[in-house]
Amino acid sequence: MPESTTFGGGERVLLALSRYLHGQSMPHRFAWYYDNVKLAPRASWPVRENHLNPARRPLKKIQALDRFLKAAEGANSGSVLLVGIQAALHASLCSAEGYSLMILDTPSLLSPSPERPLGSLGAALRDQCTRPLIRKAMHKARTVIATTGYMAEEIKRLYHRTPVVIHQGAPQGRFLPRAPGPGEAVRMLSVCRLEANKRVDWILEAMAALRTEPAPGVLVDIVGAGSEAESLQNRCYRLGLSDCVTFHGRVDDDRLAALYRNAHLFLMPARQGYGLPALEALSCGMPVVLHRESGVSEILEGTPWAELMDGNAESLVAGIRRMLPRIASGEFTRAPLPRFPSEEEWAHAVCEECGWR
Repeated sequence: MPESTTFGGGERVLLALSRYLHGQSMPHRFAWYYDNVKLAPRASWPVRENHLNPARRPLKKIQALDRFLKAAEGANSGSVLLVGIQAALHASLCSAEGYSLMILDTPSLLSPSPERPLGSLGAALRDQCTRPLIRKAMHKARTVIATTGYMAEEIKRLYHRTPVVIHQGAPQGRFLPRAPGPGEAVRMLSVCRLEANKRVDWILEAMAALRTEPAPGVLVDIVGAGSEAESLQNRCYRLGLSDCVTFHGRVDDDRLAALYRNAHLFLMPARQGYGLPALEALSCGMPVVLHRESGVSEILEGTPWAELMDGNAESLVAGIRRMLPRIASGEFTRAPLPRFPSEEEWAHAVCEECGWR
């Protein structure tokens, strides 16, 4: 995975794959361009990482990747899994072939930078130049893996390669569905980076709306840190929500588990490439309100455990309103969970597709 700037969903997915490989006694290592994010300190098992540290220029990165792939397997890098669109772009200019390729975010899901907004002339020119190269990398790969059918369709349309879809799995949680007691508030939970694209501002707007109408008491716990933390906390204060919204910042695993145990409803309003936190909440017995364009909606749509919303605060409010009486009635203490893959099932399927045995 060439570059990461923060520990997020993609890095958690790779760590889950590493956990499975370690459990199967399959030696493996990670390679990155730089050491911005380290997985080893987050694992309770040995994790090997290589940081290639090329000069911060595209050609130097491609040369570093080429040397790594040659050292790993020579011209036929059958044991290598490349992750991401950037990895595909750079691999297209390397001599290696026969690698596996996993795409976690397609172009339509990648957030443009403020300096280069989506739809600008610069973005169009970059796409025109890079699309043939990425297509070349896709066709040099022994297999291409996507995590959702939506991404698979986009890859097929843009790059003329049909990927295998392997839905990500959730780590096992303690399944403990619960309903609030008499007079107890419904406690909602959000776990994400506090960045603009996660739309935590919609959660605050939803809380402000719910406070103006006769409804069961609602509280929300917001877990995470990021560049929008101060702005969101200031907005919370201006909206008069300080008594019902708690910002926890980053928390350790024990504290996070306690917050999951105490919550009744999980909120994931932003459009996600996949949306693994929704499955993690479900595995703990918590229903979710999520964006219908998040990839995980493919396996949750139509289940009583998920309310799908569109891209605005009003839709989030509507989803919460539909969930509140069902939570209060204890419906989810009796409803069976929808079927979704476990973390181990997902990792096993990836290994099979990559030919790792």
